[in-house]
Amino acid sequence: MHFKDFLRRGKENYIRDATRKLKTGEFIEVSKRDELIRSYLREKYVLERVLEEQENWLKKHGELRWTQREIDASINYFYEDYYFECIANGIDVTKLTLK
Repeated sequence: MHFKDFLRRGKENYIRDATRKLKTGEFIEVSKRDELIRSYLREKYVLERVLEEQENWLKKHGELRWTQREIDASINYFYEDYYFECIANGIDVTKLTLK
């Protein structure tokens, strides 16, 4: 799902707002807040695609692609590692949108 997001957004948009090393050896650093927002949006996109894929798979094949335990783990991962971290850092996630 991350690869699909990369293809959808393109390399420049995908790596924007990320601390990274340039070919020249210098680093572009971004704030923790920007990194957190970037990660939140990426993981939100992935979770939404996973849940969408689960529904589509059930409709097409009559069974689930992933177990409920796997889905619950994906949801918990998103909320524990990204959603609640944004809230704790004063980021209003209701104003964040995927592009």
